[in-house]
Amino acid sequence: MSPEVNTSSLSIKKSFNWIINQFLEMPKEKLILRLSLVFILTFTKSDFYIHYPLAIMALYMLFVTGMTNNRFLWMIQSLGHFLLVALQWDYIDNHKYLSAYWIFTCWLSLYAIEPAKMLKRSANLLIGTIFLLAVGQKVFRGQWLDGSFMHYTYLTDSRFELFVGWLSGITIDILPQNYRLIWEALSEPYSFPGVALNSTPFIRQLAFASSLWTLFIEALVGIVFLLPEKVKLYRYKHAIMFFFIASTYMVVNVAGFHYILILMGITSTEPQSKRANVGYLVLLILFELRKVPFGYYFQMILSNF
Repeated sequence: MSPEVNTSSLSIKKSFNWIINQFLEMPKEKLILRLSLVFILTFTKSDFYIHYPLAIMALYMLFVTGMTNNRFLWMIQSLGHFLLVALQWDYIDNHKYLSAYWIFTCWLSLYAIEPAKMLKRSANLLIGTIFLLAVGQKVFRGQWLDGSFMHYTYLTDSRFELFVGWLSGITIDILPQNYRLIWEALSEPYSFPGVALNSTPFIRQLAFASSLWTLFIEALVGIVFLLPEKVKLYRYKHAIMFFFIASTYMVVNVAGFHYILILMGITSTEPQSKRANVGYLVLLILFELRKVPFGYYFQMILSNF
């Protein structure tokens, strides 16, 4: 191996170690507030007349000394995000509600005697509660118990196209065909009282297995984050959360949901939990790298030879 390669490897390693050290040495409450502001900047895009002022304010809070923990500005951020939810309550993703609750929590933590401990308790409570409520809602609806919801999702949602196609071997033509069938049914409901979407027995079995797995893993995450710290299973909460995030959001991209869960996961770690903190940071980096179109660049390189 050439000296240049060794030097490059050492530089990358030093840079990564520097990032890790900065990440671990920053006071916990300051780290969480800064990561929350980054979240506001990157994942809360919505009505421009509300989002842009909040994003500009978040930028100001992030880089101007003393503004990261300004109570008044966090109050404005909290009210602004609740306003966004109120204006879009009927069609926004569920994690937008969670984001508003979290930003509200950040504001309240600034009045606590020990902000880091308050944020940690709140993160555990929010994670445990929303996951158990999500499981209850899925069971109550019934469409998750028989796999019908995931079956319909696999047949119509482009976010699962590569995943389902890779496992089942079907061509991607199935999605446009199903879109056309749904459009015809919606356009002429009296002519199409019922529509049979294109599917396969394997996709039905995959949907049923996915539904049961989702109920199990979400219930497990919810329970473990609400357990008392003395319970042995509590010590494995971060490993369970890592597995849930990696197995879910590497398959389907729900912009922002993975970040808010990683953010609350970091908040809920113990001060001495270096491995958990680094694990969450690595997850965050991997998700950001996923946005880079490596396949496109690789094809461009090959086309030049």
